[in-house]
Amino acid sequence: MYPNRLAGASMWYPEWDTEAFFQMAERFQIPAKRKFHRFSQGERKKTALVIAFTSQAPFLLLDEPTNGLDINSRHYFHQLIKTYMETGERTVWMATHAVDDIRKLADYIYRLQNGQIQGPYEKDELTNNWCKYWIPQDQHIPEQVPGELSRTAGPMQELLSCQADQTEHFLRAQGISIFDQQTLSLEFVLDYMIRFHMD
Repeated sequence: MYPNRLAGASMWYPEWDTEAFFQMAERFQIPAKRKFHRFSQGERKKTALVIAFTSQAPFLLLDEPTNGLDINSRHYFHQLIKTYMETGERTVWMATHAVDDIRKLADYIYRLQNGQIQGPYEKDELTNNWCKYWIPQDQHIPEQVPGELSRTAGPMQELLSCQADQTEHFLRAQGISIFDQQTLSLEFVLDYMIRFHMD
């Protein structure tokens, strides 16, 4: 069977877990009797992930790990990452464009832009610190507001901030009423940082 031959990878990894290998291969529904060159993109991705996690290596570098995975396999991958990180001193670097993977799995985020690495950014700080405020038109907003990224005039002024605590403290100290506010999604934050080349 094909998994038996794959299990030979254990010679390269001192902490190889053969039992875990077969469990993951079965859960990912990797075809046991098919030749590897006949595997689909998704099946090849699953095979690579099984070998990576079975290696028990303290450091993993995963490149677009959920590309080609179906919904069930993607969910199982998320479970594997969480379990893997809970069982020892381990680090996983994941290069991905999948915001859902970043939101569910990442602690810190780096960006690669124009050949330069930007970061690290703590994921929870990004989602907590970025906020949009709506302020009535009759409220005068000073020219410079701490944390401000942009503002839009209109019947209801919109103010975008990447330092919510500083912005709110300043506005309230100025006696400015905030009509409404909204914490921004991680997808919005990352897209904005990329489009406007933020460090």
